[in-house]
Amino acid sequence: MDTPGRIDPASLRELIADGGQVPADLLKAEAEVPAPRPAPVWEVDDECVDQVGDVPSVGDCG
Repeated sequence: MDTPGRIDPASLRELIADGGQVPADLLKAEAEVPAPRPAPVWEVDDECVDQVGDVPSVGDCG
């Protein structure tokens, strides 16, 4: 994946050196994961269904 502003390391040695610059508070053994939150309910209307009506389903691909 291409991320704008990201510079890929030229070598494994450079990657390891870059990893040494990661702040210590980001290297905690236990990451703080936010609690899940409910997602809003959504529905697909007929107009949306019509836009993909000619696309074969996964089972029809052969």
